[in-house]
Amino acid sequence: MTVVEPIAIDLYLQHGETGALVLIDRLTNATVAALTAQSGQLSQTQAASQQFSEFELELNALIRRQYPHWQAIDISRLKE
Repeated sequence: MTVVEPIAIDLYLQHGETGALVLIDRLTNATVAALTAQSGQLSQTQAASQQFSEFELELNALIRRQYPHWQAIDISRLKE
């Protein structure tokens, strides 16, 4: 999935109203993701070094298989 424009978001604990968001697929109106901002911006190096649980990896694989039009990235490649 690709976000068309940059998204500004505050930390959830500081500003709950602007520290959470829901991403909705513009073609199907399906909810794609929901999140709350817990810390500052991650660099690409920090994001790539995160570890994912087996559940997260399986869910990501299922989403990529069932909804290819969402263009979700393969997080298993970021696992290292």
